Order: sequence, then C-alpha cells, then structure tokens
Amino acid sequence: MKKVFSYILIAIGALLLAALVVLSYRQAQSDRAAIRCRGLEVKIVDSSKTVFITPADVKAWLDSDLGGYVGTPITDIDLRKVETTVLKRSAVKNCEAFVGLDSALHVMVSERRPVIRFQTPSRGFYADRDGYLFPLQRRAAAHVPVIDGELPLDPSAGINGEPVSEKDKAWVNSMTALTDRLSDDREWRYFFVQIHVESNGEVTLIPRSGKERFLIGQPVDIDGKLHRIKLYYTAVAPSKDPGYYSTVNVKFEDRIICKK
Repeated sequence: MKKVFSYILIAIGALLLAALVVLSYRQAQSDRAAIRCRGLEVKIVDSSKTVFITPADVKAWLDSDLGGYVGTPITDIDLRKVETTVLKRSAVKNCEAFVGLDSALHVMVSERRPVIRFQTPSRGFYADRDGYLFPLQRRAAAHVPVIDGELPLDPSAGINGEPVSEKDKAWVNSMTALTDRLSDDREWRYFFVQIHVESNGEVTLIPRSGKERFLIGQPVDIDGKLHRIKLYYTAVAPSKDPGYYSTVNVKFEDRIICKK
C-alpha cells in the first residue's frame, strides 16, 4: 500500500512539474512578445575583403522588401524571411539572422568571392571558387583574371547559379584551375594580361608585353605548356629580333611551333 501511495505521489509531482514548465514557457513567451526590436546590426563576414556588399546595402534590402521592423515585437520577426530576402541577391553567398540578447536584429552576411571574370561582347559575369556564376556588380569591380572570346557558356538567360550542364561545369572548373595555376606562381602571376578563348574552344595566352600570342589549346597539362613557354623565351626568342614571331604554339608535348 505504501508503495502504491509513493507511486501516486510521484505521478502527482510529475504532473505538477509538467504544469509548472508549461506555465513558465507561456509566461516566457508572453514576456518575449512584449519585447520589441530595438534596431538592426549587420556584419559582413571578413569585411576587410568585402568588395560588393555593405551593411547599408543589407539595410536597404530589408527596408524595401520587409518594411519597418524596428519597434516590431521580436516574436513577429520572420528570421527565415530575412535570410531569404538577403540571399536572393546574387553577390551573397550565406546569410544568418537572429535576435540577440540586446533585442536587436542581427544579420551576418558573407559575399561571393570571384576568381574569374568572363567577358563576352555583350556582357560580363563572374565565377567564384565553387564554379557559381553571377553578374557583375554595380558597386565595384573585382580585380581577377579576365577571360574573353568565344565562351562556351550562354549568359542570355541570366547568369546566377552553377552551369546547368556537366560539360559547362567541367569547362568552368578547368578555367579556374588555369587561372589558379597562373596566380599561384610568382613567375607567371603578372606575366599574362589576357586569356582569350578561340572559336574552337582553345585558349590563347597574351603576355603583358611583346607581340607573341601563346596557343595552349585546351586548358590541360598547364605545367608542361608553361615550361615550353619558358623555353621559348630562353632558347628561341634570344636568337631573333623582338616581335619576330607573332604566334607560339605550345599545345604539343616536346614541340614549340613559332610563326611570324
């Protein structure tokens, strides 16, 4: 009997505790609903490298799309909608929104970092490290390698996302690998001023000075082709007058084909 009575007391205690938790939660929710948003705090992640986005931009987007939120009960702020509003801008990579203990709406934003600028006769667009394509931005231009010519990409439908086809993805990745190889090497980092894509899809490198155009074909075996370009300058060019050759073909292994 005593054991049954103990179980009853335990059950009653558990029910009272559950009721207390529910009441406390409701009270906390009621108290929270009475708290109003006191302002907006925007942080651009890694702001020292920011090119395209400022806190003022984020505030303008939220003001335009969501209206006023200062003075709004913090329980009425749709954080997912805040994040979606910011993320739909092409230069934004990530966004996190939350209400802090200071009752302010905090928005953390990171922007896309372009590694290449593609340029067609009609328009230009960027690619980031992930192969994500997005339009040029009105605020600023990123100082990244420019690839122009007959690009095997169709920007007519609007560039804002990864290429649709696997073939296009592979091509963008190959061009990223090419520019990475040039940028990571102190010897070649500033040597070439232009990367041009020919109508057949092959690539031509144009140096900052001199008349030569270096035909490297498809962007593969970059190390071997750079080695042959170096051999041209050390073993071939010194025997001729400056500007004697206009094209230097280094597409093929163990061959350097020069034309006037």
